Order: sequence, then structure tokens, then C-alpha cells
Amino acid sequence: MTRKFILKFSVILLIIVFSTTAIIFITHNNKPIKNGENCISLENNSLEEILSQLSIEQKVGQMFMIGFWGTEPDYYVTKWINERNLGGVILFSYNIKDKEQVKTLIENLQELSKQTEPAIPLFIAVDQEGGVVSRLKVDGVSELTDQPSINSFDVAYSVGKRRGSELVELGFNMNFSPVLDVIKNENSVLYDRVFRGDVGDVSTFGSGMIKGYIESGIIPVSKHYPSYPDTGVDPHNDLPTSQLVSDDILMNVTPFQTAINENIPIMVGHMLYPNVDKNNITSLSKIFITDMLRDQLNFKGVVITDDLEMGAIENNLSTEEIVKQAILAGNDILLFTSTPQKYADGYDYIVNAVKNGEIPESLIDESVLRILSLKKRFFYFE
Repeated sequence: MTRKFILKFSVILLIIVFSTTAIIFITHNNKPIKNGENCISLENNSLEEILSQLSIEQKVGQMFMIGFWGTEPDYYVTKWINERNLGGVILFSYNIKDKEQVKTLIENLQELSKQTEPAIPLFIAVDQEGGVVSRLKVDGVSELTDQPSINSFDVAYSVGKRRGSELVELGFNMNFSPVLDVIKNENSVLYDRVFRGDVGDVSTFGSGMIKGYIESGIIPVSKHYPSYPDTGVDPHNDLPTSQLVSDDILMNVTPFQTAINENIPIMVGHMLYPNVDKNNITSLSKIFITDMLRDQLNFKGVVITDDLEMGAIENNLSTEEIVKQAILAGNDILLFTSTPQKYADGYDYIVNAVKNGEIPESLIDESVLRILSLKKRFFYFE
């Protein structure tokens, strides 16, 4: 990181901190989530005590969030929960038939986890952004407002609170929303998924939605740090690249300030900004995740990768290279949505890399502590 870059960043950070229109700070009474009486380890022990009781295999398992096929727990997700201490599951439309089915599915997944040792409850996540990305379109789920139609803090707050309440009722505890990319190009694949307006508008609306989610009891995940470039490239297929310089990139990070202040999870997207890090895409970049997000912006929360099976990242690297770089860059949760062999290969690689010293165990411990802290903060124990 150059001295010139740090100086520019400091000036921009001061602008962000003292802006009264771009940032809205949140106070809230957190409504936790009920996940059952058997999940007592997080309640009755310190996080450090829990961590000390976990094997390397169990710690690495907490760092994975996976998807699976079908409307019931299949062989692969059951194996992961039973044998690898899986940290989380993401559900898609193909996992969901109706309201009662998805409630039962989530209950069964959590029950599987509660029957293991050390019985740490799962993150159960969904992409319920509203509008074009709404995985839940079933009776009893009515809050499908799209982000482009939201035009005030109050509206964003109301949408977030209603949507979060619907998700909590079904058993979800995490939503990959809001989308905080600053996009004005109508040809962008994200255009129909983002708030309209400038950086200040996106910051204001995003803050309202985050507040609503938190008060409903759902864990919001702000995405996609540090904001996708305003191009037409779809990261599901190829790598979006931009020649923006650091000043412009840092201004686009402004909407994530509320998530930073609240220690709410942030999802990192797959894009390349060669003027800041010419060698690594953002999701695998120590500069973007550790140096900028953690050290300079002082983010203490959980960092989640976007799907590591997307073309933007998978076209260029092997699974082993991806997971190694992701961990070393500072990610806490690795998201794999669909291919069991890939996330199994990634898991095995990390476990072996920690055991042979290629990846420091201290990095794993730091990530697992952040994950356990988030679960303890939001999950309710009876």
C-alpha cells in the first residue's frame, strides 16, 4: 500500500465520517432467533472456551456455507453437518415448495446440527433481495419490494423489517441483502437489483434496510463490497474489471459504513481493480479485505465470499487455489452453492494446509471467533 494511497484514503474517510447525509448510524434492540434448547454451548461458555474445544476439522467446518439440491436434507449436507461441523446452509428456489415445507426443512437442518457435538446452530441463509432476486415466492411471503423502487430511509426500514419478520417466521436467520453496489449503467446485470441514486442515496436507503432487518431478528449481509464496477459484465460468467483509481473506489465503499459500524456481515464480490491490486480479484485480495476493510475501515465483523463457483473466479483458478487465497486474504465464510466435490476438495485442502503450516491456524481461529460471536449475538437460547 503506497503512502499516497493511504493519504488519499484518510481524506476520504474523514469525509465519510462527518457526512450527515451519506451515513445514518443505527441504534437498535436486537431481536434474537430461537434455535432450540440443546444449543447451549454458545450460551453458557465463552467463545474462547468453545474454540479451545474444537478440532481443526470442526473449526474449518464452521467457515463453510454450502447449498444442496432438493427439498429435504440430502446425503451431502447431512454428511457435512454430521462429520464436518458445517457452519451454514444457503437455500434457493429449488429447495422450496411452500411455507410449511421450508419451515420443516430448516427445522430438520437445525435439528441435525443440534444432534452433533458441539451442537452449534447453523446459519440458514437466503437471497431474498426483493424484485428480480426473490428465492421465496410462496403463500405467506408477501414482502417482495424491489430495491429500485425504494426512495427513502423510512420505506427501506419498513421493507427490511417486514421482509425480515417473514424470514424469521420460516426459520431463516440470515439474508444476503441489501445490495449496496453503486450502479447507474442500465446495461449492468445489477441495475434492476440496486437502489437508485448517488452514493449518498444508496447509503441512506441501505442504512434503513439494515436497521429494519436487524430489528426483525434477521442477520443482514451487505453486498457486494467494494461495489461492482458500473459495467455490463456478469460475474456469474466472467470477471468484471475496472480502471477506477482508489479515490473513486473508496467513495463507492461509503454505503458499507453502516454495516461496518454495526458489525453486520459483508459479502465480498468477484471483481478486479488493477489500480489497487493488479494481481488479485477483490474476493481474494488481502489489500481489499484485510488492509482496507479490516485495518483501515476498522471492520470487526464477518466477511463472506460471494459464491466461489461463479465464473468470475472459477474460470481462472483451481478450487484449492481459491480457498487458500480466500483464507489468506481475510475471508471468514466460504460460500459454495452447488457442487459437493468442489466444497469437499476445498475443505480437505484447508484442513491439510493448516496442519502442515501452509495456512496459519491463528487465521482460522480469528475467523471462527467472529462466526461464533455473530451466532451468539443473534441466536436465542431457551
